[in-house]
Amino acid sequence: MAYYFSFGFKKQVILFVLMGFCFFETQSQNLFANAGFEDINVCTEYHAACAPEAWYYIKPTTNPLVSARVAPKPLLGSNVLLVPVANVYIPNDQRSFVYTKLTCPLEKGKQYKLSFYLNSSKRIFYNIDFYFSEKEPATYGFNTSGLKPSLNITASFIEAEIKQAWQAVEYIFTATDNASFCLIGNMSKEILPYKEVDKMSSSGNIYYFLDEIKLTPVLAQLPCESYQENIDKMYAQNYRHTDFTVVDKEKKKPVKPVFVIDTITVPAAFFETGKAFLKPAFQKMMDSLTLVFPLKKIAKMEITGYTDNKGLPENNLSLSIARADAVKNYILQKMPQYNDIIFISGKGQENPVAENNTEAGRSKNRRVEIILTCSKIIQ
Repeated sequence: MAYYFSFGFKKQVILFVLMGFCFFETQSQNLFANAGFEDINVCTEYHAACAPEAWYYIKPTTNPLVSARVAPKPLLGSNVLLVPVANVYIPNDQRSFVYTKLTCPLEKGKQYKLSFYLNSSKRIFYNIDFYFSEKEPATYGFNTSGLKPSLNITASFIEAEIKQAWQAVEYIFTATDNASFCLIGNMSKEILPYKEVDKMSSSGNIYYFLDEIKLTPVLAQLPCESYQENIDKMYAQNYRHTDFTVVDKEKKKPVKPVFVIDTITVPAAFFETGKAFLKPAFQKMMDSLTLVFPLKKIAKMEITGYTDNKGLPENNLSLSIARADAVKNYILQKMPQYNDIIFISGKGQENPVAENNTEAGRSKNRRVEIILTCSKIIQ
C-alpha cells in the first residue's frame, strides 16, 4: 500500500475518496443503484447472466462482450460497467448506450457531485457523456440520436490516476430539471477516431469501463420516500434482449418481448461436392440477405450444418460443422458486428428432413440452416 503515498497530497485525497469518499457524502444516499456493479442480472429470455442489475443497454439489445485481453481488472470487487462509446463498423446514428433509473429524482436547481473511476483500456480517452432525462430512454419514441448531453466529461475532469490505469473523475453540477433517468455513452456528433485495431470485441465495439460510480447531493439530505421502491423496480426488470422494455411500468405500459424465429435454408447446391467451399451463387444470395438483416432486431443467429447418411458418420459430422463455419465466416465478412451473436454447430446425418433412400431426399438433407431469433415489439 505504500506506493499510494507517491501520488502527492491531491492524490492522497483521491485515495481517501476511493476508500470512503468524502464525509458529507456518507450522509446522503447514492442516486445510482448497484454502483459497484457487483449484482448481476439473470435475464428472463435466456436464463443467463446478462448485465449488472439496475443498468440497461439499448441499441443493440445483445449482451456487451469484450475480449479478456482488453477488459481491465476491476478497481474494486469483481465487476465493472461497460459503456459503449463507438463501433468501428456501425455508423454514428446506431450507437449503443447504457442507462439507469435514479434511486431518487434530481431536484432542479440543486447541486450534485458525480464521481467515478474510469479506464479506457489503453485506448485514447476522448469523452463520455451523461444525459439526465425525465423520460425513460428505453420507451418508444425516445430518440438517442442528436441528444445534447447534460454533462460532457473530457480528460480535463480526470483528477488522478489511482491504480492500473484507473483514473478518478469528479464533477459538480447544478440540475436543470427533475430528471429520473441517466443515459451514459457518446453523444458527440463527431466520429471518434478509433481504428479497427482498437476494437475490443470482434463485433467492433469500443468501450470505456466505469467502477464505483456515485451521484450525491452536495448538501446532504435524506433519501426520498421512493428510494427502495425504485431499486426494487430496477432489480425486477429482467428483460435485457428487447428494446422498449421499461422500468417505470406505471408511467408506460410495459412491452413484453416477443421472439420470432426465421429459418433460412442453404442447400447443398451452394457448396462444392463433399467440401465446405461456397460457390458464387451462395454469395449472391447472401448479398441480398445482408440488406435485410439490419432491418431485423436479431438477438441470436444459429447456423447448423447437416448431411445425408452416405459415408462415415464422423466424416459427415466434420463436414456439417465445416459448412456451418463457412457460412458464418462469409456473413462476418459482410457484417462483422454480428460476431457476438452467431453460434455454429454441426449435426452430421442427424435430423433428416427427407428420406435418405433417394437422391432427391438426400439432396434435401444436405443443408445448412440459419435460424434467426428476432425480437418483435408488441405495444
